[in-house]
Amino acid sequence: MMAPLIGISCSLDHVNGTAYARVSRDYAQALAMCGGTGVVLPVMPDAAMAAAYMDRLDGLLLSGGPEAVQPQNYGERAYKGVARISPERDVWEFALFEAALAQGKPVLGICRGCHIINVALGGSLYQDMRAQVEQASEHNPSETSRASLFHAVRFEEGSMLHAIFETSSLMVNSLHNQGIKDVAAPLRASARAEDGIIEGIESVQLPYVVGVQWHPEALVGRHPHFSKLFRSLVQAVTSGKENGSSRTGTDGI
Repeated sequence: MMAPLIGISCSLDHVNGTAYARVSRDYAQALAMCGGTGVVLPVMPDAAMAAAYMDRLDGLLLSGGPEAVQPQNYGERAYKGVARISPERDVWEFALFEAALAQGKPVLGICRGCHIINVALGGSLYQDMRAQVEQASEHNPSETSRASLFHAVRFEEGSMLHAIFETSSLMVNSLHNQGIKDVAAPLRASARAEDGIIEGIESVQLPYVVGVQWHPEALVGRHPHFSKLFRSLVQAVTSGKENGSSRTGTDGI
């Protein structure tokens, strides 16, 4: 059987009038370690193309990145701490996510990708946790390596993340100023940091829609147990193909 093809979303950079796709190769390497093949998906100006891309892919990985999800997407004005947004990337990733759901294909969101999943389904975000969450600990240490474990997360018993990692708690890295505020109704919060900040979400009905707030792709080299998350995505894709992935609308979340 051919390795499953999993689309990886990208940042959109404009340099001297030219648009570039940018994403860490760590995502593709992590998927390759687990039997998948990552396919980089540049931000396209026509969101209608998303369904055509997903037709040819087996799953979707919504990556992290420096851009905040535009607050207007969840009914808020931009807070003063929001420095960089990319409306084009938002529109494209919402379209990719919608197409993946419509085609019944597994989705994993990492950091910003976790935010995209939550906002796309009706949830909201803290735009600047340092200013908006009084009890929040540090979640974006500037002097710490991406590959360093920084704080603990605790998994909800019976959740998919609990089953994937086979433990109730785990040390993770941390690279975010924003976080999930209101969890979309079709999702559940399945992991939290010690300060209560949500670190993992998952669908309550679909087989595989998962988001994590940390960056496991940067950890798999030093800490191989984080490959379990990428392996779970590849296994979900493989299982769906073997069973004949059914096409379900977003109402089936």
